[in-house]
Formats: sequence, structure tokens, C-alpha cells
Amino acid sequence: MKSNHRICFFFCLFICFFFSCTKEENEEDQLYLDLIRDRLACMNMPRPEGSYNYPVYPGMKAWESLETENEKFQVCQIPFSILESMSTQAVIQAIWEYPFFTDIAEEGGNFQASFDRIIKQTNSYKELETRRDGGKYLLERYQKMQRLAGEDLLAKSYEIFFSQSEMLYQLSYPERIYAVQTILERKNKEKISTLFLMGRLMEGVFFPPLMEELERNQILKTFLETSAIDRLDDSFINKIVSNAEEFLVYKNEGYLELIKDELDCMNMPRPEGSFDYYLYPGMKEWSLFKYTSHMFTTSQIPESLLKDMSTQAIIQAIWEYPFFFELAPLLDDNYEWVFHTVIGSTNAYQELVTRVEVGKYLLERYRPMDFIGAAVMHPKNFELFFCQYDFLSQLNDKEKVEVVELAFEKEFIRQEYYGVVSATSQISWFLIGRTMQSAGYTPFIKEVEKKENLRYFLESFYIDKRPSQKEQTELMFLSIYEYGLQYIKQYI
Repeated sequence: MKSNHRICFFFCLFICFFFSCTKEENEEDQLYLDLIRDRLACMNMPRPEGSYNYPVYPGMKAWESLETENEKFQVCQIPFSILESMSTQAVIQAIWEYPFFTDIAEEGGNFQASFDRIIKQTNSYKELETRRDGGKYLLERYQKMQRLAGEDLLAKSYEIFFSQSEMLYQLSYPERIYAVQTILERKNKEKISTLFLMGRLMEGVFFPPLMEELERNQILKTFLETSAIDRLDDSFINKIVSNAEEFLVYKNEGYLELIKDELDCMNMPRPEGSFDYYLYPGMKEWSLFKYTSHMFTTSQIPESLLKDMSTQAIIQAIWEYPFFFELAPLLDDNYEWVFHTVIGSTNAYQELVTRVEVGKYLLERYRPMDFIGAAVMHPKNFELFFCQYDFLSQLNDKEKVEVVELAFEKEFIRQEYYGVVSATSQISWFLIGRTMQSAGYTPFIKEVEKKENLRYFLESFYIDKRPSQKEQTELMFLSIYEYGLQYIKQYI
């Protein structure tokens, strides 16, 4: 009995200790949330799951015991081991709640220098720079954020935060338009931080009218580098605002001339409702991009437009996509990876795969296509586009036979015109082979099962380029050629 009483005593002691610790933790959490109440109100959205509670914060006794600014900086560093497991939204939240976050907007003049000194040195921001979706989430927050009386420093600081090139470069041209539109609709564009953000949103995609203004306006150029300005007058505000208003409705007037060769080899009218890219290779502004990733993000289409575009107009957007011409040159042993990196990652393609009968629309384009026009690689890239099994599977038996017939016909036209069998012929054999696979053509399917090199080729465009395998590779292409002819004959 004594033993049982002892066990009960220790159990009760454990329960009391557990609940007292839990109560203490809950009280600490509540104290922390009380201290950041105003910041949460400005967010106008739920606090992200997994957000970090700073263990020492202004308003706590422990904070008052810290004697130097450096001690306060150090105690607010979040260990990288914790940051790595946090969502991007939670990392942004940690910067939003950072005790010194609003200090970047307090110092007059150069907000950018303040940001570099106060925020860029934190572990949180260094972690955010490694994320690819930071810009998207910052935009999402900016659209929801509200300016509350007495908390203007928060909004200003956030705009400086959002203005960082590392974050803005993750936004597409359409997303930048949406951000600028949000600013103009809020009618608070006279604030320095807002003008700074608006200018940087346009500058990041080398918006042509703004770039022309920067060439002749050193004050504006310096402002977009530092946010520093001696005198903020109406004329200065109007320069940025007028550019922003034009940014929302900008049309690339020379666009059709830039894509003339691509349009010629289509050999069909450009679909109604086709999208004109804002920036394009051949433009001076395009050449100013330093990184390919920035070109990719700039070349996305507004989601609101995509939903209303016809299937042919979306295919046209992919045909005119600035990187479409690089599909074949980049192709080396791994078709699916290259295709989805170059084309599959675009929002135009992601919308296209939700549509029905895409294969039929692709065949409709393939019939008249000119394979010896000035844009020599575009038709071959189109064949690689057509090679997706999802599109080929949408064709009936008769249409699949027509694809093989057209592939032969257009390849022979190229060979006759150029007088040689080029490496691009492999693309024709790839399309012919994949089409027969999609059709379930039994003799060819059995050949694929027997020949490992043929199976690898149709899966990934892999070709063994060792000299010792040259004869086997030639025999592989010959087998596709011969089975392709037989496949056509059975339907004649």
C-alpha cells in the first residue's frame, strides 16, 4: 500500500509540474503575442503556422537588461537549423516581427543603406534569399496589408523590404503590373517608400519609358539606387506616377516586327487574342538582363488573360515564347527534363495542359508549317513540342498516321532544300517513333521491347555518341524510318 501511495504522490507531482510549465509557456506566448499585437493587425492576415517567437523582445524585462545594441542584435538571431525548417511565409513573418524592423524607415534619406545594415545581416533574411518564392509571398502580403494610424513605419519598412532586388526579380512582369496597380489604387503614392517600390518594380524589368527617363534624370536614377532624395516635390512624384500609369497599359509597339520570321514560317494567320510579350530578344532593354532566370520570370503571361485566351492563342504564346527557339539546341540526352525546364515551367503551358483536344490544334498548325523559312529551328522545336505523349494521345488513329506522313514529308523537304541530312533529322525520327508508340503499332512496339537503344531514345532522346556505337545508332534510325513507312502503308 505504501508503495502505491508513493507512486500516486510522484504522479501527482509530475502532473503539477507539467501543468505549471505549460501554464508558464502559455503565459509567455500570450505576452509575446500582446507585444506584437499592432504588427499582427497591420498584416490583415493570419499569422503563418510555425512562426517564430523571439525569446527576448522589447517590453520584456530581459530586453531591458541588455546593455548594448550589439547584444540586442545577437539575441534576435534565429538559428539556421530552425530557419531551414520554417516555411517561407514564416521566415517573412520573422523579419516582419524583428524588433529592429521599423528602424529602417526612421532614418531620414537613405532607407536602402538602413536596410542593408539592419535587415540584410540577419539570419532570417539570409535564409529568405535562398528561397525562390519569397517575392510571390511578399506581393501577396502587400496586397492584404493595411496602414493603421500610428503604425506608418511598419508599412514604410515593408515597402523598403519588398523593394529589394533579390525579391523583385522573382516576380513576373504581370505580377509587377498587379503590384503597381495595387499602389495606384491605394492612393498613397506620395510616400518616399511607396515611390521607391513603384520605381523599382518598373526598373527591374527595364521598362522602356522609365529607362529613357533614367538616362536623362540623374536625380531619379540615384533615388532608385538608394531611396535618398533632397526634395520630394510634385514634379518628381508625377514622373514616377506617370510612368506607373503607362506601365499598366504598355504595348510593345515593335513586337510584331521582332517576331516576323516566326510568323512567316507558321504559314497561317496569327490567332485572334494572341499575347504580345512586353520585352523580347532584339530589344535594347532585353539585353540589359544579367540573369536568365530574370528573363524567364519576365516572360510570363497574366493569369487573368490566360483563362480567357483561346487554345490556339495559348499555343501561339508558346510559339512566340522568347526561349522556344532554344528547345532543340539545349536538347542533350534528356528530353523530358529539357522540355519541362524550358517550356513546361511557363504558366502558358500549365494552362494549355488543362485544355482538351490540344493535339488536334497542334496538328492543325503542323500541316501548313514552312520548314525552310527564316526561323529555321522553330518548326523543329514545334515537333519536339508535339512529341509530348499527352498531346499525341488526344489524336485518333487517322490523325496519328497523318502526323507520321507530315513528319516524313517535311523532313524530306528540308533534306532536299539544304542538300544534307542534318542532326535535326533525329527530331523527326523522335516524333515518328513516339507517334507509333502512342498508336500502339504492334510491330514497332515489339521492336522497341527488343532494342534497348531504341527504347532509351524514345524515352529521353538519349543517343550513344561513342564512335563504336555509330553503326548501331544509324540502324536504330533506319528501323524507325522503315517501321514508319510500314505504319503509313497499312492505312492506305
